[in-house]
Amino acid sequence: MNDLKKYRKNQIKRTLETDKSEQRLEALHRWKSGEKISFISRELNISRESLYRWIKESSVRLAARKKGSRKIIDELSRVRIIETYILLKRPSIELLKKMLNAHYHMIWSSSQLRRYLKVWGFGSYRPSSFFETIISQRKKP
Repeated sequence: MNDLKKYRKNQIKRTLETDKSEQRLEALHRWKSGEKISFISRELNISRESLYRWIKESSVRLAARKKGSRKIIDELSRVRIIETYILLKRPSIELLKKMLNAHYHMIWSSSQLRRYLKVWGFGSYRPSSFFETIISQRKKP
């Protein structure tokens, strides 16, 4: 019997959450279409503070989603990355990142650089043997 009460309570809670999320979507849609916040809050029977909080939360989520989106690369950046890669004789990704930032003020993640190098025909990335010998010499005491 106790499990049945928990189940019903969860069902009611889910229904309320769904209704609230639909109300939130409607409020945000109306706000984006230009309606005043006080008018929306009065019609939907919600506080203005809640509406302002929902707007802030939605913009934070949107910014986070945009941050994760892939960078579109222009031709000049492409040339600079390939040029630096070739001149440094297949450096490590970390060194490539550091040099691009120092000389061109370009900030890239390791995964972005690896992906673009592969797309541009540099195959699976491995540092050159020259770089590997330098690293091994540094590790020796």
